[in-house]
Amino acid sequence: MNIKAIVISTVLGFTAPMIADVKINHQANAIPQFPTGNFRDDLWSISLFYKNNIYFYEGQNLRTGDSVVLSGAELSGNSQRLTYTWRNGAYQYQVAWQPHDPDFIRLQVFAPSGKPILNRLLKQQQTLASSPLSSSTPESTVTRRQTDNTTTSFAWQNARLIQTFEDRTISGDLVQVYSVAFGPDGKTLVSGGHDGQTKIWDLSTGELKRLEAFYPSDPFRDRRFHDLKNVAISPDGQFLVSAASEIVEVVNLNTGDLQYRLQGAGSKFIFTPDGQTLISGNADVGGNATGSIKLWNLRSGEMIRTLQGLVQGSPALSISKDGSLIAAGSWFGRIQIWNARTGELKREFKTDKYNALATAISPNNEFLFTSFDNLSSVKMWDIRTGEIIRNFEGHSDVVTSIAISPDGQTLATGSKDGTIRIMDLRTRELIRVLKDAGQVLSVSFSPDSRTIASSSQGKIMIWQMP
Repeated sequence: MNIKAIVISTVLGFTAPMIADVKINHQANAIPQFPTGNFRDDLWSISLFYKNNIYFYEGQNLRTGDSVVLSGAELSGNSQRLTYTWRNGAYQYQVAWQPHDPDFIRLQVFAPSGKPILNRLLKQQQTLASSPLSSSTPESTVTRRQTDNTTTSFAWQNARLIQTFEDRTISGDLVQVYSVAFGPDGKTLVSGGHDGQTKIWDLSTGELKRLEAFYPSDPFRDRRFHDLKNVAISPDGQFLVSAASEIVEVVNLNTGDLQYRLQGAGSKFIFTPDGQTLISGNADVGGNATGSIKLWNLRSGEMIRTLQGLVQGSPALSISKDGSLIAAGSWFGRIQIWNARTGELKREFKTDKYNALATAISPNNEFLFTSFDNLSSVKMWDIRTGEIIRNFEGHSDVVTSIAISPDGQTLATGSKDGTIRIMDLRTRELIRVLKDAGQVLSVSFSPDSRTIASSSQGKIMIWQMP
């Protein structure tokens, strides 16, 4: 019998919806014993149970709350040690169980390369909270399943360039495009560069929909001092925000009016995930004073809090997916992590005297990715210990931009070497290298995680998975 089942696959706390074909094979000589119940340690909770003649695996990461449900298993081993394998695309979940020691299971998860990425010993709980899916008694049948899909990150193996926008000044010169970002509807793209113009593009037609001049009320301004380093549309789609020369401007997209201007706020900014707060970082451009990070009410422009302690240089800002952590990297190799809600400085990292260009926090808040102005690698830090646990090599020039997809599965890095490297965050394996992208200055994911925009001199390129 064939059953269509919706399978939510999670590897180490990252989720992606998938549809799988599940085939039930009735066997005459079935193995009579199976582990059932709830098994856990301090990080993972695993429930094994039957329903409708299907053997289910239901796991939850107790730290992140992310969960996975897989149906069907392949049985191997012998009467002394039984192994049940659930397949999810190219990943394998394995539970090993010894009938003579029924209170423990060994849980392992294997990457497509065969490398184990999880290995935990879990103990059965005496008081069980029933699984929301379990209601039937065990039956002596093992099911087998094959998936016809892969996780989102691996779909980037077949990505292709679908659009290229050329960006020029009125006089025909190529614009150095420093920043690109998708609108929350995924249908528009905003860009900013050295011409001091914020541009909104229609992704369906490739046409320029709207143009906003930065700081238009200053008739004496020199555009060279108004390079737009950061542009974005607010998560609710109501505001267009741009930053240059330590000034942040917020424009109401519904009326076209300037909502407010923040002098001295900085040239870099991010939004909190709920879209209520604007976070900006300013630089000390002279003297011995330090820069700072400021939190603003996005609608009113009122300052909420100032985080002191940055050294000179516009900070490379990022915020965690849950909005609890703010990361900022600045000049001289200084990186700081704050509690976004209390303003408490949680940790400070120091490396060689390099200037930070980009930061990104992993979806589980455990790791920080950084790039620096004289390195071609990306450093991965353990936020709890402050240690560098890995250097990702492969680029041949400076890495200017780091982006994590909204679904938390994929990391993209853009470099002046003309490439974008795409990595699976769960396995930390390289999936694809997008080439001929120019000297990349910015990369951004679409809200559905299926499209990447990149910018360079005079070009904005749109890459999409199948």
